[in-house]
Amino acid sequence: CLPLMPASADCMLDQLAVKSEHRTFSSLALAEAMVMAGTPVVKPAGLFPRIELEETLTADTSSAEGAGSVADGEAAKEADPEMVEALRVEIAAAAEAVKAAKSGGADKGTIQPLVDALLALKAEFLELTGTPFDPPKTKKKKKKK
Repeated sequence: CLPLMPASADCMLDQLAVKSEHRTFSSLALAEAMVMAGTPVVKPAGLFPRIELEETLTADTSSAEGAGSVADGEAAKEADPEMVEALRVEIAAAAEAVKAAKSGGADKGTIQPLVDALLALKAEFLELTGTPFDPPKTKKKKKKK
């Protein structure tokens, strides 16, 4: 009864605790075929494999290398780690300047150029590394009660 993806549909219905005799279109009208609130279900599992973009990009790059396109040479170029680190420091300093201006109560005319400079540095980071800037995460201390 499920012509397009029977294995995935069966897995999904198993996870929802739908009985095998209630897995037909004619069962949709039956009250006993409905999954009631409080019905215990199994821990859900992924039905479809995750597509890993990194593998796809690597495969595309290697297959295009035979063609010798200019874009492949650009994709293969890695950013200089020292330049990346220097740009990270600049971004951190620019972010601190924005934070200080905002906490100091500066007006929008003062803050906006600082924000624009920060965004320009982040765009430069993206162009240099091919990935958006992701600031280091700091763990917040839990307050004791």
